[in-house]
Amino acid sequence: MCDILLLSNKNATTISQCLHCQTLYLWHNNLLLSFTSAEFATFQEITNRFTFDEDAVPFPDYQMRLVMQLPEKQIGFAFMEEEWHDLQVVIREAMLMQEVYEAMR
Repeated sequence: MCDILLLSNKNATTISQCLHCQTLYLWHNNLLLSFTSAEFATFQEITNRFTFDEDAVPFPDYQMRLVMQLPEKQIGFAFMEEEWHDLQVVIREAMLMQEVYEAMR
């Protein structure tokens, strides 16, 4: 079992890192993604390409959601506006905390 270091958390989104293997985990509601540090940096770059106001689309429940397709084309995230902003905050905080912990090693 991994010893987990919490890097950032906001509402339904959490990013943590295993202290042994350095795997990063993004938990959002019932989804869990795992990344290497390089993959996580790429994920951040991808999320920075989107803006909610420009990229959100209406869903059948009449709510606007931003859809971000994952590399596995069968899987995509659909974020409501607050969830999208929470994700952006959590990713930025996690990247910063990684730098802090790396500097402390």
